[in-house]
Amino acid sequence: ADGFLVRLDGSTAIYNVDDEACGLPENIRKMIVTVRDSYRYLLNA
Repeated sequence: ADGFLVRLDGSTAIYNVDDEACGLPENIRKMIVTVRDSYRYLLNA
């Protein structure tokens, strides 16, 4: 599973976005998963 560095509410942490209980709000987690899976070119990967 990928870990993504996310800045949210002034703090930065690495989140495993494949884990629904990772601590991110669900709408943000789903957006990151969608970009990772369907728009990887936006991540310079």
